[in-house]
Amino acid sequence: MRDRTQPPRANGPFLVLPDAIEQRERERREDEARPNGHDPHKADATEPQPSDGKRWAHFLDFLADDTQAAPELRPEHVPDALHPFINDTAERLGVDATSVALGCIVTCASVISDDWSVQPKRRDYTWTENARLWGAIVGDPGTLKTPIIRACTAPIDAIDAAARTLHKIEMRAYKAALKAAKADAGAADPVRPKMHRYLIENATVDAISEVLRDDDDATQHAPAGKVLSRHDEMGEFFAGLDRYNAGGKGGSDRGAYLRLNNGGPFTVFAHPPVRMSDGQDG
Repeated sequence: MRDRTQPPRANGPFLVLPDAIEQRERERREDEARPNGHDPHKADATEPQPSDGKRWAHFLDFLADDTQAAPELRPEHVPDALHPFINDTAERLGVDATSVALGCIVTCASVISDDWSVQPKRRDYTWTENARLWGAIVGDPGTLKTPIIRACTAPIDAIDAAARTLHKIEMRAYKAALKAAKADAGAADPVRPKMHRYLIENATVDAISEVLRDDDDATQHAPAGKVLSRHDEMGEFFAGLDRYNAGGKGGSDRGAYLRLNNGGPFTVFAHPPVRMSDGQDG
């Protein structure tokens, strides 16, 4: 068995986080070393606490206790670059800032390259996670869920539209070069450009496979190794999970989305087999 304390070879950089298990063990040893045993004024040693000595607030279990007010979104809860946009959008739309924050963070995660990974445990180099987030805004009709989603994903719309425009220009040049190559018997055929994709909507798993495939015959490319999957209606999304495709001969999308949850490459059985980067943010 490989020594898990030694890092394997990796293609991308890793961001290492403190090991919560080691922190709890240190706190346990400190409690045992005290003359009077456990300090009742200290946070429970089974819960990791910040290293600066400040107490973390208890988690809000809104399913078990519906009497507590929803927590207020503060500037320190989100990245500094996002808070002005979140605050401005929430005020203009008259909506809860937490919904805007959720949409912004999921959107940003969709364009963070999969070359970057987070390593949750300091000495376990076998467990890494990419920036792949799933979010859902739940509210009554008329709570402006759609405007929130549109506002948060507008930058991805612009990036995707620019990529389509660039691909049209590249295809015109490719067709001209291909025509010239056919006229010259000794000339090599030009390389067909791939259209960069950043956003999909209401797509089937078959269509997603074409977007995420990374073999030589692919006509599309996801630069971040994933795309943003935007769904305006949750009911439509969930109803499609068990919908059979390909004239009733295809499988449901449920299993495919379970694989997409954490990402990672996998091979789709086709003729020939197709390798997918398997990345998606919803």
